[in-house]
Amino acid sequence: MQRLEFEVARVSNADFYADLAHISTEDLRQRKDEAEGVEEMVSYARRLIQGRLDTLGFDPNQLGVGQGAPDSAAVSRLSSAITSGTAAPAG
Repeated sequence: MQRLEFEVARVSNADFYADLAHISTEDLRQRKDEAEGVEEMVSYARRLIQGRLDTLGFDPNQLGVGQGAPDSAAVSRLSSAITSGTAAPAG
């Protein structure tokens, strides 16, 4: 996940897009390819996380979002599912 975060930050930075009018076509294509590669990594990570949540039957409402303090057990299960692909069963 650290690499993904690094790459997203890199291509999201304004410096990545600075002086596009003054770089060669080859450099422009390279930056485009890099940005598309990061987009693919983000999409893949999103699909993995969504698949894990679907597999676990996780209900986002269990977090208690907008209902005061979140359910710490649900947050812990979600965190575990995202980081390791496994989670403790809902109690």
